[in-house]
Amino acid sequence: MANVKISELPLATSPLDSSVEIPVVQGGVTKRAGVATTGYLQAGTSAALRTAQDKMRDWVAVEDFGAVGDGVTDDTAAIQAAFNTGWNVNCGSQRKTYRITNTLVMTATNQQLDMRQSVLNLDDATGLLSHIRVGDNITQSNGIAINNIIFTRTQVATAGAAIFANFVGVFTVQNCRVFGNDRIWRGIFIQRGLVCRILDNYIQNTVAQGIFLQGTGTGINATNDIKITGNRIEYTGGEGLSTYDFTEGLYVRNNIFFAIASAAVYLDASAKVNALVSFKFEGNDYDSIGGGSVFYVSKVSNVTMADSWFSNNAGTDVRIESDADSVVINCGQWYTSPGQIGIQIAGTDVNITGIQMLGGAQGIVLKSTAARVLIDGNTIRNMTSIAVNAFEGPTDITIGDNAFGNNAADVTTGFVSPTVASADPLPLLGGSNVYNVTGTTNFGAISNGYAGRTVTLIFSDVLTVFTSVGGVSTVVLDAGANFTTAADNTLTLAHNGTRWYEIGRKV
Repeated sequence: MANVKISELPLATSPLDSSVEIPVVQGGVTKRAGVATTGYLQAGTSAALRTAQDKMRDWVAVEDFGAVGDGVTDDTAAIQAAFNTGWNVNCGSQRKTYRITNTLVMTATNQQLDMRQSVLNLDDATGLLSHIRVGDNITQSNGIAINNIIFTRTQVATAGAAIFANFVGVFTVQNCRVFGNDRIWRGIFIQRGLVCRILDNYIQNTVAQGIFLQGTGTGINATNDIKITGNRIEYTGGEGLSTYDFTEGLYVRNNIFFAIASAAVYLDASAKVNALVSFKFEGNDYDSIGGGSVFYVSKVSNVTMADSWFSNNAGTDVRIESDADSVVINCGQWYTSPGQIGIQIAGTDVNITGIQMLGGAQGIVLKSTAARVLIDGNTIRNMTSIAVNAFEGPTDITIGDNAFGNNAADVTTGFVSPTVASADPLPLLGGSNVYNVTGTTNFGAISNGYAGRTVTLIFSDVLTVFTSVGGVSTVVLDAGANFTTAADNTLTLAHNGTRWYEIGRKV
């Protein structure tokens, strides 16, 4: 209709009452796409006026796309449509239950999802799907954040995760609850992730791992710079936190691992060449963990553990395998369970300082492959067997000023002295100070000596030990005469940094 002024309407000279209808339309002067403008313009800038509709689109609700949230309606398509806008997504009101039957996919850049503590329930009879997949594994998805969701599942899964992030950068999961109910396979799975944060989540009762991290190669294919802080992970069927190939730069702080069936933390790789470096654990609590090892380290390097708390665990608290190296453990409390081991070391370059360990069978066990281990400034008490056990003959072990008390034994170098077959030079492998020497091969030199090392050789057969006046690693005997042994003879030698010198014998 044409524009008409109120003064030109019929009966305009009479008072208006309810019998008069006045059609109101938006004229060309005020007409604008959207609705009324909001805000103000900053002078001297290129800023443009925004409409109220523009402002509302900063966040869109899944209900705007048809989601119901009654726990019965299939809301998959509606929620996916909201994701596809690229805008930030939330839900209309908190504490709804949204049923989905397929994986939701987020690939937009700088997109947030906040479901206000509503439930996202996956109804998937295949048992293979994830609730949410972030990234398409082709182009890196950046700046995505997932907040305030409770994840549940109808059927028991054999794969998938509540959140599967595949090739992402600057990715955050915060204030979510994975209520696995022994049905969700994994809680959070990040593959090829760069600068990711897992903060203040509650993950419980997953079938497999609570958090699983891995890369597929080096460079952009690695998983790198991951911060895991303030989470509670409990009652998982697999490990609480597990890392695999091509993962590095992991910072794990102030988390609680409770009542986990397997290891609380499992650091491993398919091969040493695929294991990367730099793992820092600080202020974490490991409580009531199931059998096996609570904190397991294999193939990786540069691991730091500080301010830890271990209590009431069913297995060895910390286990460092022979293919792991450069591990530092300091400042923590161990309440090792009866019959269990506090720390078992088979790796190299390990420092243990400033911890308090009470109870258990053995405090620190050094395997034969352990080398360059420092144990200093610790308190180890109330062990029913041994505080520090080096019975397998590790190499280059330094046991400094530790406080021992009420242990069945404080330090032992072996239940059985290692046996070595006679050869020239005689190979003294490991770090024992007593060796059983078998065989009849004569020798005049001994390998693996260093300044200050003292060893006693116990012979089982007849052979000759040659004396020398020069050379490296050679033997210098009293009176400059060779020594012909018999069964049960002993010879004690000390190394001065160049050669071995006799300090005693028994014949």
